[in-house]
Amino acid sequence: KSFENFCFGLLLIVCSIFNLMKKIEDKLWDKVKKWVWLFQIIPFVKTVAVCNNLSFGIVDEKSDIDIFIITRRDRIFIAWAFSNLLLKIFKIRTDKDHVAGRFCLSFFVEEKSMNLSKISMKDDVYLAYWISRLVPIVDRGGTYKFLNKNKWALSLIGKEKFEVSMKMVKGANVLFLVRKFFELLYFGFIGNFFNRVIGRRFKGKTVMLKLHKADRRELFRNLYRKKVSRGEEFDEEVFLANLKSFREKL
Repeated sequence: KSFENFCFGLLLIVCSIFNLMKKIEDKLWDKVKKWVWLFQIIPFVKTVAVCNNLSFGIVDEKSDIDIFIITRRDRIFIAWAFSNLLLKIFKIRTDKDHVAGRFCLSFFVEEKSMNLSKISMKDDVYLAYWISRLVPIVDRGGTYKFLNKNKWALSLIGKEKFEVSMKMVKGANVLFLVRKFFELLYFGFIGNFFNRVIGRRFKGKTVMLKLHKADRRELFRNLYRKKVSRGEEFDEEVFLANLKSFREKL
């Protein structure tokens, strides 16, 4: 009888934790929906997508909302500047004192450098899974091009094709006029000049901005390979369990 009571109590605890995580996840997605309009007015953007823990479904009360952005050619720094400014104006960007529930501009790439195999490491199962779980919230033709450029990742996660949901992407509205105004303003040599000037803070010309300082891909790969060997079928449950366990120790 006491053992049955223990099992029942443990089940209640697990259910409570799951319900709490679900509420946090729903709250974060509601925030994404609330601010999609702001990302729609950022100039020179091909795709904006939610990535990392929220797209993986492993959030907690300390989680932020990581954002991945694909920009037009030679406009990555202007797109970064507008993104950074807009999110700061509305006080929804992460900073050293505020992280939970805010947006983190974690990764930018130009459309000419969408193939991430260039930055992948050997057996980069984390990056492959990361690519497969992107959730677009703004799309101007960048998402499917990006996935087509990264088909190399499919074999690492045992898939034949990417399954991407576009349900968060909204159609164009009157706000596109704001975006168009700034795209015209920074057209041609004027845009090239400002893109170079802004880019100086990043120490030179680049087509990729990875703004998360910590790169734990090797760690996550090694943790996963201790339980699932190469050649075995990709085990998403084990992979996510390792990520959750690591986050709980932080």
